[in-house]
Amino acid sequence: MIEIETSTESYGLTSVLNFRDLGGCQTEDGQRVKRGVLFRSASLDSASKKDLLKLSSLGIRTICDLRAPVETRSRPDRILPDSSARYVKIPVVPRNIEYMCAYRRLGGLISGKFRKIDFEELMIEQYGDFVLRFSAEFATLLKIVSCRENLPVLIHCTGGKDRTGFACALIQAVLGVSEKTIGDDYLMSNSSMAGFEEKMWKTIFFMRFFGITREKLLPLVEVRKHYLDNSFNTIRKEYTTLEDYLKKGLGLEKRYAAELRSFLVEP
Repeated sequence: MIEIETSTESYGLTSVLNFRDLGGCQTEDGQRVKRGVLFRSASLDSASKKDLLKLSSLGIRTICDLRAPVETRSRPDRILPDSSARYVKIPVVPRNIEYMCAYRRLGGLISGKFRKIDFEELMIEQYGDFVLRFSAEFATLLKIVSCRENLPVLIHCTGGKDRTGFACALIQAVLGVSEKTIGDDYLMSNSSMAGFEEKMWKTIFFMRFFGITREKLLPLVEVRKHYLDNSFNTIRKEYTTLEDYLKKGLGLEKRYAAELRSFLVEP
């Protein structure tokens, strides 16, 4: 059973979607991931002054932004007040962002290319891409999180559910959390993202005139267990073990995993 404070209500945040503490869940050897040192969320571009003050009170030292340059330019994070938090951009540009940029243009909509995309299949493939295409980016993230001076850390992308979801699942796996517990925590984004679908649909409502329905785009809005399953299956297929993925895929020395566990796991 997963025991973790994971809702925005736990911190009283109303303008930052999908914010929660990654700590609290149990590892397979009976220890527990520390609270208050690793947080995850959606972007901070719409954060209210009140919520920024609350985030600042958590003592966050490092904010890792996984969004693509086109996302950070159009909706830059709001800065935490009176904070020395360091902002680190680690751009992960997955297939859904590439496709949205390419086919949302009028030509792609009129030609029907956008309408022909199977977004569920796209998302499944994207989670494999996290393992295969973005080794440098996720290696950088793990190095940051495994350094005590950088903690507490906030990891986010746009919705805080896919790129952030994989990043946090990977960290939890390194810490020794079971895949079942990792999957349960990952799926909490669906309840923590209340209103995200409506917000997204309002942004791109014009697509309905080109035959793009809510149902068509739903795979982009939700997290689904088989998305994350494909990440772990890809690791097993390409590297056999998590340890080999860290070493051969991400190029990380064993000390990073050991340091991560020493900072983020407690009896």
